Amino acid sequence: SNYTLLKPEHVDGWVRATPAGFVFHFKAYGLLVNGGMQFKSLPQDVREMLGESHPQKYVTLENIGHGKVQEIWDRFHRSLQPAVRSKKMGAVVFQFQLNVVPSNPSSREHIEYCARQLHPDLSMAVEFRNRLWMNEDNLSDTLAWLSTLRPGGVALVSCDDLASEVYGASQLHSDPSLHVVDDHLPVVLNASCCASFAYVRVHRREGRDRVLYTQEIADWVQRISRLYEVENFQGALYFLWGTDWEDQPMINARNLSSALPARLAPKWAEALRSADKQSIRNAFA
Repeated sequence: SNYTLLKPEHVDGWVRATPAGFVFHFKAYGLLVNGGMQFKSLPQDVREMLGESHPQKYVTLENIGHGKVQEIWDRFHRSLQPAVRSKKMGAVVFQFQLNVVPSNPSSREHIEYCARQLHPDLSMAVEFRNRLWMNEDNLSDTLAWLSTLRPGGVALVSCDDLASEVYGASQLHSDPSLHVVDDHLPVVLNASCCASFAYVRVHRREGRDRVLYTQEIADWVQRISRLYEVENFQGALYFLWGTDWEDQPMINARNLSSALPARLAPKWAEALRSADKQSIRNAFA
């Protein structure tokens, strides 16, 4: 959903292929998030809508025009309806890249625009790749601002990233303010900007060894325990493993679930095991 406008019938197929209680999260379509995209990267039907002879190699929301931009938003919303109707809709994640910084008024204006445009029945989460939003000087302001963008607030995605993958080695050496420890960027897990849910993404996009070390798992247990037992958070915590190599996401999920106190450990696996496995297998086949 980040790279194309999904067809509702495809989402409907996913909905039918998953058991009750399964939740889908969708990334917002990249053109809407980034404010622009290479024309050749647009889906064919969107290129046709804009006109194949569009003069710009890189198109922006401004030069597409309000009417057509609104149609793209409408199509994005329609693509999610099967998940909404089946009560399998989680959150829409807006991932903003490194060039989106808190000191730039246009960055804030665009995020506010996205918050207004996203259908009010959908939950919104924001991921900032640039850590300036979460540093010591800006975090309080970022959280307060996100809490005002929509009724119920906007969740701040808590990212567990390797600094070298986000910034690259050259910038790391030139920017000591990033506070990098053993290639890990600081992790912020704070749910004060959204009462109903919190959202975590663990990123590991390079290499074959993406299983978290014992200490990393212990750090997450401490953060999660603090969230629920010290900060008294009452909402759901969505924990997404972007450690895609072989079965390493499942290994990481198992290791975290096993390390958490029983009162906090997720129960989704038990619910899945009690479902009709044959119908699930048939649906996917």
